[in-house]
Amino acid sequence: MIDFEQKLLVSAPPLEHLNIANNTQNYHCSVLRLDKINAWYGGNKYYKLKKNLEEFYSGNYSSIITFGGAYSNHIYSLAAIGKELGIKTIGYIRGLEPDKLSSTLNFAKECGMELVWISRTDYSLKNEKVFVDTLQKKHPNCLLIPEGASNDLGIEGCKEITMEITCDFDYIIVACGTGSTLAGIVSGLKPQQMAIGISVVKGVDTLSSFVCNKNPEKRNNFKVLFDYHYGGYAKKSLLLEQFVNGFYKENQVPLDMVYTAKAMAGLFDLIEKNLFEPHSKIVFVHTGGLQNGEMAVGN
Repeated sequence: MIDFEQKLLVSAPPLEHLNIANNTQNYHCSVLRLDKINAWYGGNKYYKLKKNLEEFYSGNYSSIITFGGAYSNHIYSLAAIGKELGIKTIGYIRGLEPDKLSSTLNFAKECGMELVWISRTDYSLKNEKVFVDTLQKKHPNCLLIPEGASNDLGIEGCKEITMEITCDFDYIIVACGTGSTLAGIVSGLKPQQMAIGISVVKGVDTLSSFVCNKNPEKRNNFKVLFDYHYGGYAKKSLLLEQFVNGFYKENQVPLDMVYTAKAMAGLFDLIEKNLFEPHSKIVFVHTGGLQNGEMAVGN
């Protein structure tokens, strides 16, 4: 197996201090900058892909197939990694082919990813056995990675996020979409540590049971909050934009509006309400999503 980490020039994520106004409980807050491990494929997506890449090389596959939407961070990251490692990548994209590609898909195409558009109806069947079998017949000897790399290999890779934190901590905060990053983080926690996932999706709580099923022995080491989705996935508001700009001026850390902005706003609200024990050590995980700064507000 090649040492793809060295070839990809992945750096260790720095842990940076967060400035918190009116910190009356003397919380020690830091941000784990996963977005800084690489400009093109930084963030949690690299960790979710890492074990999948190991599977690719150990299984002698010829290509990687995955799924995503027009602005998918996963598509963006996999395309960049595929280019660097010389891996043929194929992205099945939700919806009809547009007249003009999004910046994300333009980037993926420039990296050499083959783009295949499928209807939203077919896309909803992407995890069904019949659909998977058809894909594997069409693309023999391919490694099929689910949308967002939200499989067991992706969860296993996200366990390393917890291990990247070089200091002791009490709480770790992370944005949640599918819950797979949170599940991986929880698996790496010590008994006295707590993870708080902040959902960016509006709706019924399926995340808690998902994370618990992956970590049944750590059901008391995490919780998921649903008060900070700002209207639902990819929704935003003037209030959120104002928070992001103010946060950037104070900390010089850019946030994306889909995930990290909502999670950081949630953290600040929890701090303002003094919902942590005094003197708690809190680490916020910056999961990236900036696509080289393109989608950031405030930078």
